Amino acid sequence: IALAEPSGLCSAGYYCPGGQNRSEPLDFVCAPGHFCLEGSGNQTGCPSGTYQDLWGQHNCTECPAGRFCEALGDYEDVEIPLNNSTGFSGRFRSLRGVVVPKDCPRGSYCPAGTKSATEYLCPLGTYGS
Repeated sequence: IALAEPSGLCSAGYYCPGGQNRSEPLDFVCAPGHFCLEGSGNQTGCPSGTYQDLWGQHNCTECPAGRFCEALGDYEDVEIPLNNSTGFSGRFRSLRGVVVPKDCPRGSYCPAGTKSATEYLCPLGTYGS
């Protein structure tokens, strides 16, 4: 059957570089540290403060308390709506996301969603061991 236009979008959790013939190409499953929204042409890194340790995901998970998640090359895609009902819009992204959250270092504390080791330094008169 000859097509006049594409058959549909690439499925969430997968990405489709040009020339794909299925919505879930086995060679292009979204890798840990990344997310792939429906219609993605490439995988995108989870932004700092989040991580993804599973294959084939369309969102990222908030970094747990006591740990930090620092991605490489954070940026914002202003074409993506800021709010969405799932709590993860995909607007905030990175070049390379986090697969495994790191332990919070001494002298700092890390509430859920902490983006770097020094984001929350213990204030004067307090300590973190």
